[in-house]
Amino acid sequence: MRFRKSLAAAGITFVVSLGLAAPAASSAQSTPNILHDTNLIYGSEIGAWENNGGPAVTDQTIVNEITAAKIPIIRYAVYDCFTDETCGNDHHTGTQSVSQYQQAITGITKTDHALLWLKMVPITSGDIGGITGTVFCPPANGSDWGMNLPMEEQVIAATAAVYKGPIVIESNNEAEYDCSSYWGFSSAGSTGVSADIGRMYAATMPKLVAYARSLGFSDVVSAAYIGVGGGPGWGDTCTADSSATYGYSCEEPNYVEQFNAADKAAGGTRPDVETIHSYCHSPDFDQTAPYNFSNNECYAYYSQWLPAAKSQVESVWGKKYGQYTRYSISEWNGGICDSSDACWSGYADGGDSAYVSGFLAMLKAAGYWNANLFELASNPQGDDYNLIQPNGTTSDYYSAFKTASVNGQ
Repeated sequence: MRFRKSLAAAGITFVVSLGLAAPAASSAQSTPNILHDTNLIYGSEIGAWENNGGPAVTDQTIVNEITAAKIPIIRYAVYDCFTDETCGNDHHTGTQSVSQYQQAITGITKTDHALLWLKMVPITSGDIGGITGTVFCPPANGSDWGMNLPMEEQVIAATAAVYKGPIVIESNNEAEYDCSSYWGFSSAGSTGVSADIGRMYAATMPKLVAYARSLGFSDVVSAAYIGVGGGPGWGDTCTADSSATYGYSCEEPNYVEQFNAADKAAGGTRPDVETIHSYCHSPDFDQTAPYNFSNNECYAYYSQWLPAAKSQVESVWGKKYGQYTRYSISEWNGGICDSSDACWSGYADGGDSAYVSGFLAMLKAAGYWNANLFELASNPQGDDYNLIQPNGTTSDYYSAFKTASVNGQ
């Protein structure tokens, strides 16, 4: 998540929520493709800086709270390659431990009883353990869009050694912030950034997904992070309109079309899932802290984003194929909290509980496939992004999330 200030600080599955049969441990058995499920998947995330999964997989109180909320899928990543390889545009030696990574995967899938969502590099424009996302940006001239594929295959192989259930593989995490300047753009939302992300997808993801399937995962789902989600802060206005759902009529950007057109032109494949991120009470919608505007403006924008995205996907791939694409908010929270002078007021006044309930209800009504609430006991104690704090206390919006997840509301 691009606003987070504290990056450096820092089995059995739920078959009811997903409509899945429990996967066999070591073979690709008949687990249905999770794309067949039409209910909103109420996921969450563990920070990549938690090298072994952290308290979300090691603290029994937190594990109990995760399982009580029936969180069916957990998003995770490694922020660098393993110690036995080199990677990045600087060809540095990796810093990540295979064994610690596998502890995290085992914790997610066997201790937290969740399915696995893996995001690939680049994953942050900030610094985690001395590694910044920019080192995973391919050359600006496009000469090696598939630069990260060997590292990504190593991650998938290390995963398959301890888990072979259903897996979602997401192409990157906010590469627009990591790579836009490196690629010569003036802004993460500049025309052409999402197209370059699409070219990177075409060079890596079809091969990575095929490799994952060859290793025997029971189901492999490709998720494309397409770049900026847009919003009034990016020039996509939301105008008060009493006739519109949630009371606003919003313009929608063409980042989805840019991504898909470039992916297709580069010989890529249509993703199973297309995804953006949402931290609505933030500069995405309002340039002035404490970002205290109507939740309905957020709900209106994202409810209208989905049909616009569908139209853009179908314009590129054709309705015959585009109709099978699913849509996700693969990372979200109510707003940002970088510091005391750049923090959504909802975190202080308790407005986040209402926002979480309303946002999830909107996503379900709009027809989204998945949303992953950031995050599980990964930021420092007391941080507003923690759904569950590292000491096991729950946030004031945990109950709202749990109610929605358990009841499918």
